[in-house]
Amino acid sequence: MREEDYVAVGRIAGSIDKKAEAVVVALSKTSASDLATLECVMKALTDLDERNLATRRPRKRSELLALVSERMAPAPVVTAAASLDRVLASLKAEDTSFLMIGDGEDPGVDIGHEALMSSWERLSGPHHDFAGGWLREERNDGERWREYLRRADESAILGSRELGTLDDRVSRRMFGEVWSGRYGDQWHKVEALKALSSKAARHRRLRVGVVALVIFAGMIGWLNEGWLRDRWRWFTVIQPYMTTKVRPHVLSAEAERALKPMGSFKECMDICPEMVVVQAGSFMMGSPATEPGRDPNESDTAGRQHAVAFSKPFAISKFEVTFEEWGECVAYGDCSKVSDNGWGGAKQPVINVSWDDAETYVKWLARMTGKAYRLPSEAEWEYAARAGTQTAYSWGDEFSKGHANCNGCDSQWDNARPAPVGSFAANAWGLYDMQGNVWQWVGDCYHDNYDGAPTDGSLWPPGDCQQRVMRGGSVYSIPRRLRPADRQGKPTRSVFPLSKRALSGCVSSRLRQ
Repeated sequence: MREEDYVAVGRIAGSIDKKAEAVVVALSKTSASDLATLECVMKALTDLDERNLATRRPRKRSELLALVSERMAPAPVVTAAASLDRVLASLKAEDTSFLMIGDGEDPGVDIGHEALMSSWERLSGPHHDFAGGWLREERNDGERWREYLRRADESAILGSRELGTLDDRVSRRMFGEVWSGRYGDQWHKVEALKALSSKAARHRRLRVGVVALVIFAGMIGWLNEGWLRDRWRWFTVIQPYMTTKVRPHVLSAEAERALKPMGSFKECMDICPEMVVVQAGSFMMGSPATEPGRDPNESDTAGRQHAVAFSKPFAISKFEVTFEEWGECVAYGDCSKVSDNGWGGAKQPVINVSWDDAETYVKWLARMTGKAYRLPSEAEWEYAARAGTQTAYSWGDEFSKGHANCNGCDSQWDNARPAPVGSFAANAWGLYDMQGNVWQWVGDCYHDNYDGAPTDGSLWPPGDCQQRVMRGGSVYSIPRRLRPADRQGKPTRSVFPLSKRALSGCVSSRLRQ
């Protein structure tokens, strides 16, 4: 080397570092694993003593192969041997001679140039003071290993950071059973320490997780106590009821098609509304201007009735919903318990329910059956109450006693209390108590007249939806309130001695023939 070149590379230290890096570049072009082998070999052949001085540690080729094989696992030994031979050949090249390699089947291998240890940055660190580099890293690993052995002898548990460092070195195969022989062997002790510490760490994480879960569950429970209670009730009470007492009895599509007008059915095992099929057809809704006792809201602003046509049959409950039926929703749904005013429950029509309460009940029926139960529209209710008539009352144009329970109907319950459902004769379509006894909520929003009313019998939602419509009159009503055309608008939260009828099915598709 010319003098000027020698000075340019930093004299001997720079020259050695440059040549060593040339070896690295050449090996990197051959195989990526060769760089790891180079690191393994150089760490094995060098040491850093207590005075921070680099020393040589001659090894047999077989010892180096064992270390390289452990580092390259699970690659075959022949692959490790080939990598080792390439590295040794590169370090022993004629223009390099960083190693001395003996003769024989298992030759000795040693550092050939002591300056290599202090001059090559990869070994001695960026400032060649052994504050970094492979020598310092190996020295630190040795100290860690001895500390692990001490902790193992004391049956001490490694902390999370210490365990993380050990796991990292093992996973990267920087620590291994062969490697540990340099530092007193006893690999099994550190393996046992690692397993014990890992178990303890899992227990710590579990305890932290449990505490966090309890805190989280407590917060969620505090924030969502109602939701959790509802979920629990659904899975333990409502769903079992639905799957055992309702769903097995729901009509199939074939059974629905087989139903005829005035045919009846129930979609539960025991207690639920009995439904009656109402035939398709048409009628004149409202009252004529000549009907005695009529109100202006029973026609359009010109005083005219309007025609309504039902293209398909629908079903409506045979009786007013009873306390017994309401009680099923209280027990297995979302309905609130309501007072019977001391008149008893069972077959009594349920009273003291608002429109919102009635809506809750029919939505519960829909959920239990999977069918479109809802409150009837005004048109559906009036069509069913008239039962094919166009007279002021379903029994004729003149009021007569003995047909219903009202204030002046001459029944044993008049103006006193509701009668048990079915106490009076049914109308021509087999429906009971469509007039008198208790008011019945329907689904429509209230309108002051029939201007713009639907002509297909559907619900009429636009309007004053703070008020809903009641039909049929009650035990306290005067006779004219029992007319099928009579209609009253009341706030949705109003509570009277009233009831409602449940409608089964979407009018357009629920029941088909």
